Amino acid sequence: MILNVFNPKFCLTSHLNSSWCAGVYDSVDEKIPVEVAQGIPRLKFSQCPESKEDWFCGVIALDPAWCSLDLEPFKFLNFNFYADDNLCCRVGLKDASDNDSVELEMSREPNCAEGQESHLCIDLSRFSPDKGADFNPSEARLLKVVGYNNSAFYISEVSLSDAPST
Repeated sequence: MILNVFNPKFCLTSHLNSSWCAGVYDSVDEKIPVEVAQGIPRLKFSQCPESKEDWFCGVIALDPAWCSLDLEPFKFLNFNFYADDNLCCRVGLKDASDNDSVELEMSREPNCAEGQESHLCIDLSRFSPDKGADFNPSEARLLKVVGYNNSAFYISEVSLSDAPST
């Protein structure tokens, strides 16, 4: 089973409606910018030069209606990631009560390297916090992306699946 979170074949909009962001360059109405590169729609993350913060972030709704989603049928988060340099990015999940999962550093992911597009297939169990933490995977709602240290990167072909994607 595959659930496409952001994987359009073509895109006629310049910003993702089912998103929210802060400190992201070129955002409009706090929506993540979309750029088509090599025929593929990509979410474009870079820090707004006017930002006084040393970070920027965006969230992507797992469901376009912003409803929560039970992650039980899924085992993997899949997406393509590209950064020219400076892999300063963390990815995590948020639930319907706004609780955070564990955040994963992209610089520590196998197959993730500067200057090349990397296909990432991350086991969802890695986002599970220790027992007693508040994040509830049966009410997952958002994919959270945080950039820092003036990084810039693209994310595309985002999906949840029950088997590793290739």
